[in-house]
Amino acid sequence: MPYAYNHKKADSFLGISETDAANLYETSRNDLGESYHSQIESTAINYINLLRSKDSAFLNDTDSRNVFYFYLANQYTRTKRMRDATLESIANGNDKPPCYALSKEDAANLHYFHISFTSNSIGFALSCKGYYAKFLQNDSDAPFITSDQPIINIYADYKNSATPNKLALYYPLTPNLAVLFHNEGQPEHNGEFFVLNAEQVEAYNQMIISASLQQIYGNNAASLKRYLINK
Repeated sequence: MPYAYNHKKADSFLGISETDAANLYETSRNDLGESYHSQIESTAINYINLLRSKDSAFLNDTDSRNVFYFYLANQYTRTKRMRDATLESIANGNDKPPCYALSKEDAANLHYFHISFTSNSIGFALSCKGYYAKFLQNDSDAPFITSDQPIINIYADYKNSATPNKLALYYPLTPNLAVLFHNEGQPEHNGEFFVLNAEQVEAYNQMIISASLQQIYGNNAASLKRYLINK
C-alpha cells in the first residue's frame, strides 16, 4: 500500500481534519489486513479439523495441499514477532542508499508486501518440495503449549536473526496432539504417527517458549506455572 500515505493527506477532500483522516486511514488499513487474513483462515478450518482427527490425506491432493500450506505460511509469518523481525531487518539493511531514512510508516507498509511475498514463497515450497505431516501424540502428564508465535521452524534459533538453512514447521493443535510438517522422508510417509515421551514434549514446549514474543498459552494454569520465568 505505498499510496496510502497520500490518502491520509486528502483530508480536505473528505471534509474532516487531518487527525481524523489519519485515524480513518489506520483503521481501514488494519481492518483490510484482518479481513484478508480471516479469509485465508476460513479456507483452512476443514483441514485443521481433519488434522485434529489425525487425518492428513488431503495433503496428497495438489489443490488442497496448496490451500492449506498457504494458510500455514501466513500463520507463520503474520505474527508480531515476525513483523518486528522484518521491520528491524528493513531498518538495519545494508543495501539502502547512504543517508536514506525509512519512516516507520513506510516500513510498516513495506511489511504488508513482505508478508505476501514470503507467505507465497514458503507455501509454494511446502507444497512443491515434498513436505508431509507427521503426527506427534502426547501421552505424558504435561500438555503441549502454544504461544503468540503458534507455528515455529524447529531449525530456527529465535534468539538471533540468523537465517536457518532448513525448514520444518511445528504446529501444536491440541494439548495432546501436534503436527510436524517436514520433507525428511517420502510422500508415502504422510500421516505417520509418533508417540512422544515427557522429555520430547518438554523439548517442543521449550522451542515454543523460545519463539514466543510476549505470551504463552496452555489448557490450564498449572501447565504454565513451570514456565513463569524469564526466557
